[in-house]
Amino acid sequence: NRRVGTVIHSFEVPELTGLRISTPILTDVLETPQGQSAAAAAPVARRVFLNNHPLYVQFEAYGATRTADNGPPSVSAGYEIRAADGSVVRSSAAKPIAATADGRLSRLLGIPANALPPGDYELVLQVWDAVGQQARTAHEPFTIRASSPTS
Repeated sequence: NRRVGTVIHSFEVPELTGLRISTPILTDVLETPQGQSAAAAAPVARRVFLNNHPLYVQFEAYGATRTADNGPPSVSAGYEIRAADGSVVRSSAAKPIAATADGRLSRLLGIPANALPPGDYELVLQVWDAVGQQARTAHEPFTIRASSPTS
């Protein structure tokens, strides 16, 4: 009983102007790309993580406004982790993002193992462009599960 079909889905793609942030990568795996010295978050296709492993979040900011003299942009980012009931269980105040050697505005955050008890959460990432006076927020749901004694 073979069936053939077509699926059509429209995507809304915003203009590439102004401050934007990448979809945050949530992972419990770090890797060091060949030829680089800094670790990066390794994407994983899941949103469930074990409580006895650190959790990493990596994202980039794009389109930040440069200063009048074409100097570097001034971008900062902070985050909150909210439990299913909306209460904030962990947070970090906004801190400046220093540009990498190639000019990217990238940040890697680490949340220690056992910092979050098992449950459902939402990462709320807040990015601010001080020169362009723009803010962006990203929301990413995830779940922490208790590790088994053998994991």
